[in-house]
Amino acid sequence: MSPTGRTPAENVEEARYHVQFVVTYLDEPATQVATNAIAMRLSAALEAISALPVEMRDRVCMGEWMEMWGMRKRIAHGYALTDGRLLRTTAERDVPTLLTRLAAELT
Repeated sequence: MSPTGRTPAENVEEARYHVQFVVTYLDEPATQVATNAIAMRLSAALEAISALPVEMRDRVCMGEWMEMWGMRKRIAHGYALTDGRLLRTTAERDVPTLLTRLAAELT
């Protein structure tokens, strides 16, 4: 069990749930509302990933956990200063791979 009281599979499923929303928001025009939605869902997904066992988290994050957690901290603590274009570009580039890796943990 993780500190959240959930099993690793439950945390993976929660992260996957949020990441799937990020993918759908990428199909929306790049409005402030869509950017906010991406930020919040990505932050929630990364929070769920943070509760995974280290080995699983490293597999899912491809060795880039510190960078990913840094983005989550920036979203959570510096929301008004988060660059929407950078957030969207990162989501477009990295979220599909993250979704695939999360799904692989459930098989």
